[in-house]
Amino acid sequence: MKTALLLAIVLLAALCWINARQRSEILGLTETVSGLKKASLQSQHESPARDHPISSPASKTADKESANPNSSANDAAFENALDAWIDKARRLSRYLETHPERKIPQLSLVTPQDWLEVTKDKDLESDADYREALGNLRGIARRKAAPTVTAALRQAVMENHGEAPSSLQALTPFLPADFDPACLQQLAVNPSGAIDGLREIGGKPTFFLVDNAVDLWDGTLFYAADGGYGSHAAKPRQQSAIQHAIADFTRANGSPPAEFSQLATAPELAAMDQAVAAEIFHALTAKPTF
Repeated sequence: MKTALLLAIVLLAALCWINARQRSEILGLTETVSGLKKASLQSQHESPARDHPISSPASKTADKESANPNSSANDAAFENALDAWIDKARRLSRYLETHPERKIPQLSLVTPQDWLEVTKDKDLESDADYREALGNLRGIARRKAAPTVTAALRQAVMENHGEAPSSLQALTPFLPADFDPACLQQLAVNPSGAIDGLREIGGKPTFFLVDNAVDLWDGTLFYAADGGYGSHAAKPRQQSAIQHAIADFTRANGSPPAEFSQLATAPELAAMDQAVAAEIFHALTAKPTF
C-alpha cells in the first residue's frame, strides 16, 4: 500500500508543472491519492479481531522479532530517492521555461512519465546535462508525432510520383484536422532522401523529411516515404572527445581547464568546428542558469 501511495504522489507532484492541457489530470489523480492515503492510514492503525482473536505478550514479542529491522531505513531511503527524482524533473522544467528557444510544439504530447524518464539516470549538474535531457525529451515528443508525419509524407510522395514533396505544404491535405501546423515548421524537406553517415542498403534513399535541430543537444528524426523513420542521438558526437581532452588536461595540470583555448593543443579537437567545440566545452564546464 505504501508503494502505491508513493507512486501516486510522484505522479501528482510531476503533474504540477506540466502544461495546462495536462493539469486537468490532477483532479482525478488527487481523488486516487486521497483514497490511497485513507486506506494506508487504516491499514496502519487497524488491528481486526478476526485476524488476531488472541494476542498474548509472547506472540507480540515474536511478531516484533520477526519484523524486518531495516524496513524503516529502507522506506526512508526509497522516499528520499523519489524526492530527488521529482526534484530533478522540476528543475528541468524550470530550465526549459528560461530557454523557450529550446521548445518545440510536439512537447505538448509528452506525459509526466516522459519527464521523469529523461531525468531518471541524469545527475543534472552541468548545462550540458540539462540540454541533453531536454534533447531526449524532444526526441520522445517527435517520436509521438512521427506516425502522423510519416503517414502524410507517404501520401504526399505518392501524389508526387515517388519524388520528395516540393514543400512542407504538400503534406497539409493529408494531416488530421487536430494536427498542430506549427509542428510542420520544425521540419525541412530533404530532396536527396539521403542522410549523412547512414548507408542505404539497396534502392534509392527516401528520407524526404528531417527535423530542424533547435540545439546542439537534440534528438532529431528523419522520416521515410515508406512510413518509417530513424533518429539521431541527443548527445553531440564531438562531446566524448572534448570530455577526454578535459580529463587529459586535468591529469596533466592538476586542475581542469578554465577556458576552451587551453585545449588548443589537443589533437582530437583540431579537426572540429571550433565554435561548436567551444560551445560544448562551455556547456560541459558551466552550471545551468535558471
